[in-house]
Amino acid sequence: NIEGITINAVTYYYEAANQDFYSPLLNDFNEYSKLNNLNITVDLNIFSNKKTDSSVSSYVESLELLLNKKSEKYDLYFFNNMYVSDLYRHFIDLKEYLSPEYLNLFDPDIIEYCSYDNKLIGLPISIIFSVLYSNSVLLDKYNKEIPKTWDEFLKTNSEYGSCSIYQFIYSFKESIDSPFPEFSSQEAIEALEMLKKIKCELSLEYESQERYTIQKLMNGEALFLNYWVYPMHSSVYKTSAHPGYKEGISGSITKFFNVGISKYIKSERKTAALEVLKHIISKEVQIKFTEKRVIMPGATSLYYDEVACKSLDCEIYNTLQYIRRPTEKMSNYDHCSDQYRKYIYEFLYGNNTVTASEALQNVEDLTKIYYISLNTCVGLVSFILFIFIIAVMLLSLIFIFIENFEPYFKFLSEDGWIIVVLGSIITLSSCFFFLGMLTKSKCILNEIFVSFGLNMISLPIFYKLITNFPIENTISNWVESHKYLFQYSMIILYVGLMVALYFSEPYTLKNVVSNNGKNFQACVWNSERTILHILLHTYNIIILLSISVLIFIEWNIKITSHDLKLITSVFSINDYISEYVIQTCIIAISSISNYFLIYGIRAVRIIKKTKIIQNNSNSTIGSSPDMVGRRKSRLSKIVEYHFKINSEYNQNKMNDFDESEDRYNDIASK
Repeated sequence: NIEGITINAVTYYYEAANQDFYSPLLNDFNEYSKLNNLNITVDLNIFSNKKTDSSVSSYVESLELLLNKKSEKYDLYFFNNMYVSDLYRHFIDLKEYLSPEYLNLFDPDIIEYCSYDNKLIGLPISIIFSVLYSNSVLLDKYNKEIPKTWDEFLKTNSEYGSCSIYQFIYSFKESIDSPFPEFSSQEAIEALEMLKKIKCELSLEYESQERYTIQKLMNGEALFLNYWVYPMHSSVYKTSAHPGYKEGISGSITKFFNVGISKYIKSERKTAALEVLKHIISKEVQIKFTEKRVIMPGATSLYYDEVACKSLDCEIYNTLQYIRRPTEKMSNYDHCSDQYRKYIYEFLYGNNTVTASEALQNVEDLTKIYYISLNTCVGLVSFILFIFIIAVMLLSLIFIFIENFEPYFKFLSEDGWIIVVLGSIITLSSCFFFLGMLTKSKCILNEIFVSFGLNMISLPIFYKLITNFPIENTISNWVESHKYLFQYSMIILYVGLMVALYFSEPYTLKNVVSNNGKNFQACVWNSERTILHILLHTYNIIILLSISVLIFIEWNIKITSHDLKLITSVFSINDYISEYVIQTCIIAISSISNYFLIYGIRAVRIIKKTKIIQNNSNSTIGSSPDMVGRRKSRLSKIVEYHFKINSEYNQNKMNDFDESEDRYNDIASK
């Protein structure tokens, strides 16, 4: 019982191809709704290339702009199936809303073609196929038959029209059960060479405009035409499957006109939109408009239906070997399609400057995702280098267990130094996730390793700064008395945030189309899931700000002055091969600099037996008299702490420090 709802539908109408079958279907629903008191009306909004300069791709771009803003302007969307990967995030999963009664009307392969990321985002109201139109009058006149192989086709003077290169290559596969030939395969090379031979010997024009093809289709003046199944055409043409390299092997490109429902509209509008969708994909409506020659049915079960086949040449359609466009291999199909034709036409129309194999290699680059692996020079060298650096970091831990070198490591405890070095190793280990094919799991694991590693590096320092506060206080006392509880609780909190982040699947993969043709993938943050990410970074910012304030407060304290200056240095350093090198270098520099400036420099000094030069230039600075007052502001207290050279809280440790310094100087001088 839906009261007075108007559903707004939107579609693109290509005037030249007379593809406005949407209006008759939706007008039929409006009549059905009125007869059955559904109180639902559909208004159709049409993007037409006759009224504007828009194209199918600009129509989809307009939809994406709207849907990215979660717009509720339209409820029902009609779109070409090749844009499923661009639009899937914005539509409901029809498998959750439709009963088997409707889903079983479609072949399982069709359901798969209309799905992305395991979501059924639309169903075809019409499917069209590319077929060969043969002029039976001219063939009979010259006693010729419809060709079944490309060699037979070549022997017949012809005008083939706008040829689909993709289906031409498909027709050169070894057998019906063979997969689509790889672009680098011998079959693809032979297909392209045959295509050029046909072009040269018959002077064919493969780049003819669609309007020209339709004109020939209507006036019957061509011998052969390759075009979509068209409801109306000259009676002189007979339709058949395309020729192939061998008889019985051919290919037919499919085009789906899908309908989907926005996930951003209110539930009552979704319910109403579903009523519209169920009506126009129903068996009765599909047969009705097939008989009227308005559509080729999208419900593929009708190609086996006795009633529907009275209006369809089901025998031909059931023997066609369907190919769908490789949209799942291309992130920007329109751009890749233009480049695809450009590379092939360079071979077909060029002055033998490009070979078939070179042209096909360029095409393969469009559909292939490149990545750094251990089989590449860059991958192998970086892997060995990272392993070597990690080994050096681990071996250097031996210094903290040698008694004579104890003065070099007074700033932190033994377990503190171990945590710092392990944090540096974990941060550097994140680079390994950039090796091999990128996945969503690798994206989040890389961030987790980097974040957790940096957190481990900062935690012992944070603990030290709290317990080294210039004035004795309750917080410092508690933290020092509960060292492991403090550190473990912070680690557990951080791990909990990262585990939640991992299972929230915050990343998606974006195919980056490179100018040199070597495409690669990059991790892209999912903007719909930012809360955990904000919490994680807020945690990091609070820790870093706290450390920064404590470093300022404790800057001149003699026992830690030199260490704090090194730590300050740490916190101030922050085509597919380039992508890999840049990302791993940034992480590696961060990891190595953290390790070296906090821990490694001490090992270097031990090896060189050099004396640490204490910065005494500020040791004579005492508390500023201008900062003293009965009631000091918090800011003035912080500034006063900054100028202190001794910590009241750590005064009992100064004697140990002086003794250690004497031992340190003795060791360094030997």
